[in-house]
Amino acid sequence: MAGRKSTIVIGNKRTEKEKADFVCSGKQDQESINLAIQSLSPDGGRLLLLEGEYIIDSSVIPNLNNLEIVGQGINRTKIRVSKDFRGAIFQDQSASQDFPRKGLIIRNMSLDGTSMKKMAMSTKGNFCHSLKNAQFENLHIYNTAATGIGTDFLINSTIRNNIIENCGESTASTGSAGIGIGTGDDSEEPLIITGNHVRSCGLAGILLESQKSAEGKFLHHIVSNNVIRENKQWGILIRGSRRVIINSNMIVGNSKDGIALETYFSNPPKDILISNNIVQGNGFYGISVYSQNAKSIEILGNILSENQKGCFYSEMLKDELSYFANWKDVNNKITGDCHVTGKITLSGLPSRDPQNLGELWNDQGTIKISKG
Repeated sequence: MAGRKSTIVIGNKRTEKEKADFVCSGKQDQESINLAIQSLSPDGGRLLLLEGEYIIDSSVIPNLNNLEIVGQGINRTKIRVSKDFRGAIFQDQSASQDFPRKGLIIRNMSLDGTSMKKMAMSTKGNFCHSLKNAQFENLHIYNTAATGIGTDFLINSTIRNNIIENCGESTASTGSAGIGIGTGDDSEEPLIITGNHVRSCGLAGILLESQKSAEGKFLHHIVSNNVIRENKQWGILIRGSRRVIINSNMIVGNSKDGIALETYFSNPPKDILISNNIVQGNGFYGISVYSQNAKSIEILGNILSENQKGCFYSEMLKDELSYFANWKDVNNKITGDCHVTGKITLSGLPSRDPQNLGELWNDQGTIKISKG
């Protein structure tokens, strides 16, 4: 459309009037920001928020494909909610699985939810539905009543290098994680969550709920190189997801399990690789499989120490469960009812029939497995 721009600059001080296309007053600033979004080219564009604080009393609505919203850094640009704010800071529910919102990028700013109204499903830092090729990067999100970065149907997207603190209530059963991605259906494209620092959040630091790669595809969802600590329930919670790689995370001091796998409705966790994580000082087990019909779960090379109930718990009954001998276990043993009907495989050692487990040795010492 003629006259629309590919880049729009927003400032929050009168002194920036000459270099800003829109100047916010510090009250109901979402009106200027949303107007600026609608003033961009219909093909997308870049919204640049200059240094300062922007105060909103309803959501910013990024309902444009190929939209990039960029601040000046987490210590320089902040969007803060006003008292009794009831929505998400960024919210767009206009897309669908068949027609996803494409190319949304939000980066380089802080999102302050301190004044949000009591938790509801919408009171999040981000709540944009059906995104493809999205990026959330270099954000500091804190004190939101529900999830910090939460969205359903997120595919081929990246969440990286964010700090997410104190998001969500500890009593919630859903919608209350640091990063929470739900109902992914049969996505053919990967989701990458990496390099984030998530702490003191409600349900879990990171939640994947029914995120699945399509059958016959070899792509995985990757959760790697994150620091996940002191969350009010789980560190990483995988509900009904399949083809997930959980690798090289530091998962410390969470109130329940460090990593937990669950069946979600009729969907069991499947094709999960948990490797090379440090899982330490969590309130329940280091790693738990709360699913009797989980399939193809591989756990290897993790350092598990000082978890209060032990390093490992499993309810698996119907599939082979592989324990690898390179646990690097410190002051822990594999405990709980490890119901195994298949074989137990140890790296570099012969398979053992589950009726005759006994004690299995590796270079780190004895691993004790009790059969329920």
